[in-house]
Amino acid sequence: MMSDKAEKMLPNILKVRDDHQPVRFEKAAEDGRFKICDGFDASWAGEEFGPKELRGQIEPWLTALFQSEHLSLLAGSGLTHAVHYLARMFHKNAPCAR
Repeated sequence: MMSDKAEKMLPNILKVRDDHQPVRFEKAAEDGRFKICDGFDASWAGEEFGPKELRGQIEPWLTALFQSEHLSLLAGSGLTHAVHYLARMFHKNAPCAR
């Protein structure tokens, strides 16, 4: 039986090139395995999957992102403005620490 903390955890969301829509998944077991949430489907994942399957989907995307041409394109198309906007919103809505 899972603890109350594990039951209240929000699902993870991942969108890779093979998926037509974002996929939600959650922890399936204490050994680090995951399962796709009901109502979602991912061609790259079986009934349960682990970090190895996630790595195979995420690493190519990260590699492409950090190639200089792609990073320059993102930075030139407003990535820095988006990060600044989110940081200001977070700071504005954060409770004051005293």
